[in-house]
Amino acid sequence: MGVTTHHVESAAQLQWALGNAAKGADVIVMTAAVADYRPAREAKEKLKRGELGAKTSIELVANPDLLAELGKQRKGSTPLLVRVRGRDRGRARERAREARREALRSDRRE
Repeated sequence: MGVTTHHVESAAQLQWALGNAAKGADVIVMTAAVADYRPAREAKEKLKRGELGAKTSIELVANPDLLAELGKQRKGSTPLLVRVRGRDRGRARERAREARREALRSDRRE
């Protein structure tokens, strides 16, 4: 048994890493989430206040719900998907066990 960690900097990178990781994984634990939105265009350099003025706006586009997409693609309950929200981090192991028990109950019902 092993654990693989992937460090990413964007939702697109995370989506790619999750797609690859899910192929052979039994369990995927997500301890952080990407933002719900991202800028529509990436700035190549710092946006300078002197050039933009006192007020500006940035167009945002929605990021995909990566864990929901993995859930749609999986076969049965594999891989087991566990989302640990910030308020639950102290209970991560307990939540993973609860999720595993629920998956086992689900498998028995199928």
